[in-house]
Amino acid sequence: MGVAGSTAKVCNLTQQELDGFVGTSHFSAAEVKALWVQFASLGKADGGSEILLNRADFQTAVGMKNSTFVDRLFAVFDENDDGAINFSEFLTILSVLSTKALPAEKLEVSFKIYDMDKDGKIGRDELATMLRATMDEHDLVLDDAQIESVIDATFSEVPESGGTALDM
Repeated sequence: MGVAGSTAKVCNLTQQELDGFVGTSHFSAAEVKALWVQFASLGKADGGSEILLNRADFQTAVGMKNSTFVDRLFAVFDENDDGAINFSEFLTILSVLSTKALPAEKLEVSFKIYDMDKDGKIGRDELATMLRATMDEHDLVLDDAQIESVIDATFSEVPESGGTALDM
């Protein structure tokens, strides 16, 4: 009973897909359905039947500025490196960022976001880049000396780093 001409989206996941998403996320079936509807309203069909978010759509979905941080978040969750986020990847992002995720899950994703060269370590340059991106995202201002001070303090809290790189 919708309004004539309504373009409201309806979740068209199969029960098997829904059960799979519930089993691999921190969301209930009702939440997965609601997230699918939201995802479908933001994304575009890829020429087939799959709905995808490109980088710009993803930025809109997460409500962040155009920044290095968004680029890293997109890169980490674009698991198949196809330049788009599918629903499964989208659900993974939201699940990890939700209050229901375990601290260890959040730590692992945070590490991947900061580990820009994927070498299993966060170097001083990577930390500086992401610190600047985070500041930009939140309209904060630190000069280069202050940024270096934050980096020095971070590395000094982890003596095993040798002052050059952090690892998990």
